[in-house]
Amino acid sequence: MNGSKQHIYIVHGYQASPNDHWFPWLSQKLSQMDLHAEVKRLVLPHSDAPHFEEWQQALALQMTTLDENTIIIAHSLGCLA
Repeated sequence: MNGSKQHIYIVHGYQASPNDHWFPWLSQKLSQMDLHAEVKRLVLPHSDAPHFEEWQQALALQMTTLDENTIIIAHSLGCLA
């Protein structure tokens, strides 16, 4: 790493939200580690009936930093988004 702050984005999938499954646990654990990282759980709209363009727009708005220090952790349909 080149000294820049790391950004970690957690992306849920189909029929889920940022508060489901293991997402809150992982976010908490990563935040407790001394990573000098910003951890965000992203929100994808209408996860029961996802629309690709809507999800792409939501990701673009929430992933404010994408560089060599960015880590994206995705689950289910969030991987494809």
